[in-house]
Amino acid sequence: GRHVLHLVNLTGTEARPLYEHIPMGPFTVRVRLHEGENATAARLLVSEANVPVTRSGEWAQFTIERIVDHEVAVIA
Repeated sequence: GRHVLHLVNLTGTEARPLYEHIPMGPFTVRVRLHEGENATAARLLVSEANVPVTRSGEWAQFTIERIVDHEVAVIA
């Protein structure tokens, strides 16, 4: 199975419209997998990167180094 995770950086959004993005990170992301699922990588669509996934029991974990405004991670 695939999991899609959307992360949004709302830092700096006190005023509308948003005039400045303040990059944040790194973030450690943990996702609980279903029985029998395996995850070896996460594809970060915005930053166009593949990051390795480590597995501990039913949990998959990976790191996103930086989020400027948003990121979409596809875990497979």
